[in-house]
Amino acid sequence: MEGISLGDLLNLEITTAGKKAEKVSEIPASVVIVTREDIETHGYQTLQEILENVPGFYAIDNMSENDVTFGVRGFWSPYSKNMVLMINGVSQLEFVTEFSFPLDKACVPVEAIDRIEVVRGPMSVIYGSNAFLGAITTLLQMSLRKTRQAALFPHHMVRKIRKKL
Repeated sequence: MEGISLGDLLNLEITTAGKKAEKVSEIPASVVIVTREDIETHGYQTLQEILENVPGFYAIDNMSENDVTFGVRGFWSPYSKNMVLMINGVSQLEFVTEFSFPLDKACVPVEAIDRIEVVRGPMSVIYGSNAFLGAITTLLQMSLRKTRQAALFPHHMVRKIRKKL
């Protein structure tokens, strides 16, 4: 998004903040948009890598099986139930366990992501009590701009190996 003017950035529309398309300039919330170009420029390989690089966001990885907790602005929950993750507007709360955030279980290949909308701060009014720290919407590509294929292989339930085909 480096080549976009400030006016164009403020006119971008997102749906995460109010469940309807709204201009960023009209949203009373802290919003970060990560585009396909950002993902390619920085070489992100996982959704976790992308979120770890969102300002005000951080991951706590206890290095145990699927045990990643995210915090926002210095606040975090040991049970990862204070943030909602959506894929194309569909909540992934069913994948949240007592100890992990559903990044691995949602199985979203980075190659399929068109953009990510991150709203930091309380979103409980819109998404319920599970969105106290924020909301993340991952929007997948609707049309294939380039043919991309990748496979994700679990490796001893601790690491994952990504291979582009």
